[in-house]
Amino acid sequence: MKRLASIVFLLAMLGCDDSATTVGIADDPDLRKFTNKQITADELRRLSSEREKVTSLQINYCPLDADVLATIEKLTELKSLNLAYTDLTDDHLSRFKQLTKLESVWFPFTKISDEGLPLICQFPKISTIGLDSTEISDEGLKFLGSQNQVKRLFVGSNHITDTGVAHLSGLNKLRDLRINHNDRLTNLSITAIADLTELRFLQIDNTSMDERCVEDLLKMKNLRFIHTGNLGFSESAMKRIRTGLPRFGSFD
Repeated sequence: MKRLASIVFLLAMLGCDDSATTVGIADDPDLRKFTNKQITADELRRLSSEREKVTSLQINYCPLDADVLATIEKLTELKSLNLAYTDLTDDHLSRFKQLTKLESVWFPFTKISDEGLPLICQFPKISTIGLDSTEISDEGLKFLGSQNQVKRLFVGSNHITDTGVAHLSGLNKLRDLRINHNDRLTNLSITAIADLTELRFLQIDNTSMDERCVEDLLKMKNLRFIHTGNLGFSESAMKRIRTGLPRFGSFD
């Protein structure tokens, strides 16, 4: 049930349709999208021929064979790369070093681990990193905590603890943080990141947090949305947040 909830939420965030069977190259001249299929040689040739136009690529539930990887590394105008639900590994990332214009990567439900993070953060413009349900640990968060350019970070359903989240406390540009589905996270995580005053969106459902973290949440003056899910915040706690955060929008 936990995994299904994560999949549904990630599909919404990634713009995927779980009912899709085959989606070829999209009509959007800047986006190429493939889902649930073997990408053909003709499609790869077309991608290569149009590489100066392709700024966004989405490949989900597709095999990443040698030809696909060779084509991706040619797409040097890419700003967004979404390889969710593929067999992407740390070793594959070394092939993408020419993609210097990348600003966002979405690699949830892949085999990326802590070892791949330096290769992700080698891109000078990277600011959005999606790594839900991968193999990220506290050591990985320690590395990510040194990447001051990061504005959006998704590390739900990983192997992280309060110690790891504390490493993110210096990311003063961070606006969107998803640490949900990590049951070893407690209120200490919120205490550790309470000074991240640029945060707009915080997702903490399916953790071991409770409403005693409200005092620290109130320090995040720019928070607009908190996804608490099953944490069982009382109405009085939610009212404190609504009245105490001037720009707050909604829960969940």
